[in-house]
Amino acid sequence: MSFYRMPVRIVKIITKLQSDFLWGASENSRKIHWVGWKKLCLPFDKGGVGLKRMDVFNFALLNKWRWKILHGSDSFWHNLLRARYGDIRLKVSTGGDSMHAGSSCSTWWKDILSLGKNVAKDAIANNCSFLVGNGFTTSFCHSKWALDTPLKDSFPSLFAMSRLKNVSVACMGGWNGGQWKWGDCGLSLGATHSQILEDFDDICRGLDFTVVAGSASSRIGFVHGYVKGAGMALDSGPNTTDTAGFDSVEGLYRVLAGSILTDTGGNDVVKWEAEKDSIFSVKSCFLFYVDSFIPRGPYEKHDGAYSLIWKTNTPFKTKVFGWRILIDRLPTKELLLKRGISFTTSSSNCEFCGIALESLEHVFFKCSIVKLIWRKIAEWIGLLDVTEEDPKGSFMLWYQFCKSMKMKEGRLSCIWLAITWSIWLVRNGIIFRRDGWSVHNLIWNIKSLV
Repeated sequence: MSFYRMPVRIVKIITKLQSDFLWGASENSRKIHWVGWKKLCLPFDKGGVGLKRMDVFNFALLNKWRWKILHGSDSFWHNLLRARYGDIRLKVSTGGDSMHAGSSCSTWWKDILSLGKNVAKDAIANNCSFLVGNGFTTSFCHSKWALDTPLKDSFPSLFAMSRLKNVSVACMGGWNGGQWKWGDCGLSLGATHSQILEDFDDICRGLDFTVVAGSASSRIGFVHGYVKGAGMALDSGPNTTDTAGFDSVEGLYRVLAGSILTDTGGNDVVKWEAEKDSIFSVKSCFLFYVDSFIPRGPYEKHDGAYSLIWKTNTPFKTKVFGWRILIDRLPTKELLLKRGISFTTSSSNCEFCGIALESLEHVFFKCSIVKLIWRKIAEWIGLLDVTEEDPKGSFMLWYQFCKSMKMKEGRLSCIWLAITWSIWLVRNGIIFRRDGWSVHNLIWNIKSLV
């Protein structure tokens, strides 16, 4: 799993085994899977339980090899790869979308390069930044080295016209009299833009700096101020956004003017931006893929209830119960009907009022009998407003009130869970055992739990 890319068929088999185990299913006993696997894999703050998708975790593990390649070493395996495939560091940083593996390449090497095919979801392209030394192992177009984004994204029109899309920074210029001079970047420059290049080259000869740590905007701002002070007629600031045609050539060379190589530069240095120590970790890589592959959707009001429900000082099964209320995945009669489990007209109604179809919102919040229970408990603790009928909104209402009463952190949502848990137990007792009940006894049971 940490060496080869898992086939889709194997991922599906493992996921099915995990899901069947979670819901108690087996070869001889089928169970309803009340929550989809993608939903379960969401983080706690978006209504999931943070389970790992095997394909995503596999990607994170494979990217550790890409990180090791980018760092370079004198190990046997690294030298072997370099002897067979050439400049492997540049190929990995360029991405699999542009460096196609040949038919003679090993399966493992094809898997490594394939991770970069979708640049928007490529962990290396999005989380690695390069400090250029000699420029031999940093991709000029595909790596983040001069700006906070790759140059191909900042100047897409120029990138499309460039003849040198997959070369290193060092290949875009050369040494002339001990000074670094940028080339035409694979562009067919007209007379006007060739003059811009010459003017920038003259000014860059007078600057004594290399590509060092620091924001790209500060380096570019420094160069732009120097250029403006020298009397060149430029705009008010560096144009780092692309426009049609050659409109951004001037902006490109302003960026390059802030990135001059020196003959004393060492090897290029790669940093992992997702960690404070700039060192790759499988965990941070996995979290990046979770955000990329698992859509979270926009933040909604009261989404904070998802993570708070797990912090309650209650048994684990009670937390799971509360979570299933928040995502509407309890086996109410409405959901059972949607899954093809039929009831007679009378038995599909609410067991408390007998009037409306038993949906989650009705059985816990909208039923007239249940509303009386909420109101009595609210009066008992001093809560005035209990009109919220949305599960997440109701949870947050009681949580915020208990917090204002300075209750302990673990007990803030215990009252809400005690009410819903007791209502559900009585409901199940009526359906499965025909138990008798009364509002007075139910309220007393809730108070005893609290």
